[in-house]
Amino acid sequence: MQQVAARINGRKPLIVTVYGNTPKAQIDFALTALSHGASALILQAPAEKLSDAALKQFFAQIISAVDCPTGIQNAPEFLGFGLNNTSLIELAHEHSNFTLAKLECTAVALQPVAEALQSHAQVFNGRCGLELPDNLRAGAGGIIPGFEAVDKTTDIFSAYARGDTAAADQLYQSLLPTLCFLMQGIPHLLTYGKMLAALRMGIATGGARAPALTATEFGSACVSRFAEQLGKFS
Repeated sequence: MQQVAARINGRKPLIVTVYGNTPKAQIDFALTALSHGASALILQAPAEKLSDAALKQFFAQIISAVDCPTGIQNAPEFLGFGLNNTSLIELAHEHSNFTLAKLECTAVALQPVAEALQSHAQVFNGRCGLELPDNLRAGAGGIIPGFEAVDKTTDIFSAYARGDTAAADQLYQSLLPTLCFLMQGIPHLLTYGKMLAALRMGIATGGARAPALTATEFGSACVSRFAEQLGKFS
């Protein structure tokens, strides 16, 4: 966080993902991030599974304690729990500084949330950029993807933003096989996404954080093929 803040040096907004298993831990983390120049915060769910009501209260305590644009990353399909749409929308209505929502869902599931929050919060999706053009059509302000193909997803977003949806769709179609390969669950992404990024940067892969998988010879060959197709980061 310190290194990124120093490199950005105020030229771009710095949005920091905040994690911790208690509201206090996340508040402490958030205050540290703000002291290092964070412009906004995205809160993650704790490791312990909570009910919808308990999770809403968990996030509400943190949002109330910080004075900056704040939002949450909601990923029930991947974590096994999360906020339902009603609670997510209520949080945005109840807290004026709730201005970001990063969803990890289909474009179809994102659309009603984006419509309900359009005057309260910007909605983003993740999932490496899967369904990127349709997320934008559904009302997403953009995506917050992984790093593996961020140059390609940027090209798609830029084409869409300038009104060239045909070019955006064509660029997306060429990237889709890579995205489909990567988005096979969090452990798979942690292993092969990091490997793809390293190959495209020309650096050693190193290890991968839990719950990563052990890379297989076949999986590594697939990543090498995708890296060759995408080319080095320009």
